[in-house]
Amino acid sequence: MQNNPMKVVCAWCQKVLVDDPDSNAFVSHGICEGCAAQLNAQQKVSLEDLLNRLSIFRSWR
Repeated sequence: MQNNPMKVVCAWCQKVLVDDPDSNAFVSHGICEGCAAQLNAQQKVSLEDLLNRLSIFRSWR
């Protein structure tokens, strides 16, 4: 099985979380620690709890 190159960026601030030098790398999104902490403080709920409240993530797990 071939590994596909992947670049991961924060969906909030666009900080590169995982970089791949391949210019044809697929791009995926995540959340960096700083944005996750800020989101948790703003929402007064953990990111995990927030995702559990969304039906799409409950069925995905």
